[in-house]
Amino acid sequence: MRLALTPLGAHRLCEVRDGRAELTRRLVAGWHPEEQHAFCALLARFNLAMESYTADRHGHQP
Repeated sequence: MRLALTPLGAHRLCEVRDGRAELTRRLVAGWHPEEQHAFCALLARFNLAMESYTADRHGHQP
């Protein structure tokens, strides 16, 4: 079975992503640029690990 977002769902997903990105920018605005860079790198690494873990548990390739 294949699922697809409706146009309304896709719009809402964009709103949520944009809101989270803005919140993240505000929360780290006072951090030094090196700290911001390290946070982004580690968060990206964490997200990749989570994708891999989830795919492994469901028998899919990331």
